[in-house]
Parts: sequence; structure tokens; C-alpha cells
Amino acid sequence: MEHTGSDQNIFDSRVMRLYRRFGAWGLIVLVTVVAVLASLALTLALALPNQSPQERESGVIYYYLFAATLVPLVVAPLSTLVLARVLRSLEEAHRQVLALSTQDDLTRVANRRGFFRAVEAAFRDLNEDQLFLLGMVDLDRFKEINDTYGHLMGDRVLVAVAAHLRNTVDGIGMVGRLGGDEFAFFAVGSRALLSSLSEKIEEDFKSLMLSILPAETEQSVSASVGLTCLAAGETVDQALLRADSALYRYKKAVQLRARER
Repeated sequence: MEHTGSDQNIFDSRVMRLYRRFGAWGLIVLVTVVAVLASLALTLALALPNQSPQERESGVIYYYLFAATLVPLVVAPLSTLVLARVLRSLEEAHRQVLALSTQDDLTRVANRRGFFRAVEAAFRDLNEDQLFLLGMVDLDRFKEINDTYGHLMGDRVLVAVAAHLRNTVDGIGMVGRLGGDEFAFFAVGSRALLSSLSEKIEEDFKSLMLSILPAETEQSVSASVGLTCLAAGETVDQALLRADSALYRYKKAVQLRARER
């Protein structure tokens, strides 16, 4: 029974591979040609030895060949069209399930699993002349916003932060929500590009937070940002830990400056 399941999985994967390579109509043509050739070969193998000389002279074999060709030409495309439709539906369902399993429901950026997968894939494809910037963003006093204005306002802040990060790194990186009010992002590019990007992220958060909260509130939400470059041979967890340390150093420095004032 185990062999049957394994064989079925191999068959399914090969059919799906053919579908992705040739498409629905290409698969129909391929199956039809194979079916016609197999039918002709089988008809010749069965009919010729059993025909009498009179039948051969009368051309009965041509009727056999015509029938053998006609049936696959009708049946094979129809059956393959149904198969292609099923495969297309399954592939779309697979894409939707994959998106749901790797996307944060609230902010529509990658969740922790999706972000880690994207980081590893992007780092594998990194060119020698590119740097890989990894950043962590943590919202300050976010709990106070939730407690004062409710979770709907808190959700609004999270959605705005995710959209801001996504717009900032769009085309050169990706954003993920690791959990709660903690975000991460990566960007790939030259040193100058990534340097200007990091400055933009830190500076734009100030005006972003002011635009989200009610004008009459005395509270504010700021963001602490920690940045690092992923090194060759390093795991994503190691780099995130270093970015997290940079984030809390940044947070403490901001708190220290606020006290001195």
C-alpha cells in the first residue's frame, strides 16, 4: 500500500510538471498525439496478423486505422481538458493556501514564516556587489495606544506601519510582521542605496505616527529601528539577534536623550 501512495505522488508531480511546462493546450496536444500513436500501433499489431489476404486486399485495415485515429482525437482532448481544468484549480488553491500560511492577516505583509523563507531565498540569490540589509522595527508606547484608544486604533497603527515599510522597500526588499508590534524588513542593493533607505525609514516614522493618532491626543508613538547587514555563512536568526540588539541600543539612546531634556 505504501508503494501505491508513493507511485501516485510521483505520477501527480509529473503531471503537474507537464502542465506547468506546456500549459493546458500544450498538454492536450501532447496527450492527443501520444494517444493517437499508441492507438495506431496497437491497431496495427492486433489487426494485421488476424486479417485474411482477402480482407487486406479489400482495404478493411484502413477502416480499422480510421477508427483507431478518430477515437483518440475525440476522447483525448476532452479528457485532458478536464484534467487541465482540475490541475489549474488545484494550483490556484495551492497558491491561496501558501499565501494564507505565509501572510499576516491584519497587515497583509509576510508573517514570520513567510519572511524567513523570503530572506533565505533572497540571500541565496545575492550578487557579489550587493549588500543585504536586515532591519527590525519596534513601536514605542504601543500598549498605551491600545489601552487609551482601543485595539481598533492599535490595528490602524500596525497597518499604517506595515504599509509605510512596504512602500519604502518596495522593489528592493520585503517586510514581515514577526508578532505584536514587531516588524522586520530586508533590502538588497548598493551601500549608498541602503544607507539612504535606512535614513528614510527612521525619519519618515516621525511624521507617519503624527498622522495616525488623533490630533487632540498628547500621546505619541515612535519607532525604534535596528539595522545590520547579513554576512555570508550567517543564519537569519543570528542576524536578527544582532539587529535586535541594535534596536534596543537605539531605544535606550532615545530614552537617555529624553531624560536629559
